[in-house]
Amino acid sequence: MAVLTQLLKPEQILFWEFYWSQILRRDAAVEECRQLYDKLRLTYPNEMEMMKDAFENFCGNIRFESDRN
Repeated sequence: MAVLTQLLKPEQILFWEFYWSQILRRDAAVEECRQLYDKLRLTYPNEMEMMKDAFENFCGNIRFESDRN
């Protein structure tokens, strides 16, 4: 996580968008995002807000593999 703090905001957003693009199931992605946010929000508040924004912007507009049933 410390490496992310050294990146510019656009680079952090790109990282998180790429990270969330690897998720196949919506419920698993939502749970993982919640757990990451809860665990790191006090130590890395700015980075976790960017992670949450990237998740909402990216995952809110994609079709997960689990949605194709």
